[in-house]
Amino acid sequence: MRFRIRGRIRCMGIKIKNASSVTKEGIDFGVETASGRKDLRAVRYQDTASSDRLVWERNSVIYDWNVVTIPESTTLAWQDIIYANNRFVAVGGTGMSSSAYVYRAMTSADGTNWALHTAIPDCLWSSVAYGNNTFVAVASSVAPSKNQNTVMTSLDGITWTSRSSNILCSSICYGNGLFVAVGGSGTSGVIQTSPNGINWTTRATSQSTGANWYSVAYGNGLFCAVRGLGTNSSAIITSPDGITWTTRGGSDSSGRWETITYGNGLFVAAGIGSSRVRTSPDGITWTTRTSASTATWTDIVWGNGLYVAVARAGTDDRAMISSNGIQWGKQTIPISNPWYGVAYGRNKFVAVGANRVMTFAI
Repeated sequence: MRFRIRGRIRCMGIKIKNASSVTKEGIDFGVETASGRKDLRAVRYQDTASSDRLVWERNSVIYDWNVVTIPESTTLAWQDIIYANNRFVAVGGTGMSSSAYVYRAMTSADGTNWALHTAIPDCLWSSVAYGNNTFVAVASSVAPSKNQNTVMTSLDGITWTSRSSNILCSSICYGNGLFVAVGGSGTSGVIQTSPNGINWTTRATSQSTGANWYSVAYGNGLFCAVRGLGTNSSAIITSPDGITWTTRGGSDSSGRWETITYGNGLFVAAGIGSSRVRTSPDGITWTTRTSASTATWTDIVWGNGLYVAVARAGTDDRAMISSNGIQWGKQTIPISNPWYGVAYGRNKFVAVGANRVMTFAI
């Protein structure tokens, strides 16, 4: 991936007037000069005679994240976002501790201009997936004193229909003609499957005893789920069909994994802490990586040659980026906020969180 900068480049306080380009390899940059490549520690772009702007420094990748205005932005916690069928679709709600329960979905064609829609029933919608020409959302909790269905479907992300299921799930994905949703309560996990988002079957697995599954992804012919809470040593499990599951990733009785994705031939999982990144080309053999900062990483997405992760807690740099899933650089973001979901579409990344949406285009 190459960034071309026309103007003056400042490297470690030294102006390089005639550098032709800056090249990104992993998270390292170099200047191509007549005498060869020079590795950099930082890059600043001088666009006027009196000012310059930091665009990159070692272990930190600077992009222009922009916070955008969304409807009803003062109370809602947007939990997840997806780009499919030529639109962004986000789901969320006010949370179960609020005295005024509000549950919503919203859509956008470009990630900047959003329309708000009513989500039914009264649940905190935690994840959304797309497959078989249908958006399917699952809920991780319901409004107090209400026995609600915890699945809803939509053909367009605008009009939603409640479906019969009362099992709480944290994450959903689609692959090989099947929706797979995972979740649980406390340390008791659950896995559900559906061909259409309407009719659901609960799958019994030995790995769900003592494990609460937080996230699931599909890639390379395999479903792969990661554990959040629990004492079960099965931190990662895989299945070719969503029915029969196998323990992977070795013993990890203390680990907490929040999210997993698949992109560019690689599974990437992340969780809480500086060493809470794992990668695998096949979902079977896993390698531990170091994240860019100590945070609670809640979502990862692959798009246009980059993995981007966002966090709901940790340092102010609650975003990180990687071109290979192995080396990660911090992203500076314009506002300190819990971020829960991130998606890629229309040549931009879009993140959603507590009351906020932010984007950056590449």
